[in-house]
Amino acid sequence: MTKRLDRLERAGLIKRKDDPADRRGVIIELTAAGLKMTDRVVDAHLENERQILSSLSKTQQRDLAELLRPLLVQLERKLQGPRLRACS
Repeated sequence: MTKRLDRLERAGLIKRKDDPADRRGVIIELTAAGLKMTDRVVDAHLENERQILSSLSKTQQRDLAELLRPLLVQLERKLQGPRLRACS
């Protein structure tokens, strides 16, 4: 994890701050450049998703969304658990 964060920091996409609540931890924030890249990546991902789903009919797309909904709910519950933090 640290090497990935180092690369992102060198690229100017994130910045690290000491965690005031835990001296062992570091808070990672996106920079303005990181936010711009995130927007571009999300837009590209959504376009890719549209292209993939275009081979399905609207009914099939709705059926797929309905089948995937319980998995998404479960994933969201897991992500609401303890926060991950990068430690120095």
